[in-house]
Amino acid sequence: MYFSFQSLLLIFAFRRIGFRFAFRTALVVISVVIIVSVLPNYQFASPEPHNERILLVIFGGILAGIAKAVAFRNGSSTGDEDIPLNWKYSQIIR
Repeated sequence: MYFSFQSLLLIFAFRRIGFRFAFRTALVVISVVIIVSVLPNYQFASPEPHNERILLVIFGGILAGIAKAVAFRNGSSTGDEDIPLNWKYSQIIR
């Protein structure tokens, strides 16, 4: 389901933004799909009340923010709403 929605946005990116941006974004999306399918098999922490679930959420949010920053810095995105927003931003800058 995630990949089908992302494929529509990637087609939009290829047509409106450019090949380089869309290709790099496609690499990120494919990596996310593969990692999300493999990652549940590993248990890094058990989110039980005594294991501080809020810390897991905070660290997850920090890592997601760093990933978005790295992607944007390298001329790519992490998919989702970033693609249309990047297109709109590029229209304003021109």
